Amino acid sequence: MVTNILFFLLILIVRR
Repeated sequence: MVTNILFFLLILIVRR
């Protein structure tokens, strides 16, 4: 789902 993608992107940004 789109929600999962957004959440995944958020994690990537946080774990930069």
